[in-house]
Amino acid sequence: MFLGAALLVLTTCSVALGSDGLKPQIPSVASFKPSRGSFELSPVVQIVVDSKYASHGSPSLFDFAETFSDDLKDIIGYVSLAPVLLSPFVPGITFGIPTIYLTLDTSLNYKLFNGKTTDEGYDIEVSQDSLIVKSSAPLGVWWGTRTLLQQA
Repeated sequence: MFLGAALLVLTTCSVALGSDGLKPQIPSVASFKPSRGSFELSPVVQIVVDSKYASHGSPSLFDFAETFSDDLKDIIGYVSLAPVLLSPFVPGITFGIPTIYLTLDTSLNYKLFNGKTTDEGYDIEVSQDSLIVKSSAPLGVWWGTRTLLQQA
């Protein structure tokens, strides 16, 4: 279901996601807080999966990252992606190129409109050098990557 993606909470915004607001998407974003900063999909981008959570879920967070990488290459033909990298997640650390981190934060608690807990919610944090997609479960990160693809 797409309800989890509607629970998106953007903690920052970027030009890549539209500093004027998000492009239309399905489902719509529940919360959006713009700031000054930008993240552009340059010709070279690195996708990094938090090694602590890479094997969580079925499909795993790493499996979702590989699918995201393939989808990003298909949608944005000019993007050159190295193989998905496993690394401990350290906020603010980049690999010398724009970096998209996929990680989990098991303390996050997303709820559907009916109040039931869901694993499909996610947060996206944007800075000039990195973009972080995190959720309480791999499925939420999956939906976060779908939002990024829609915005790309």
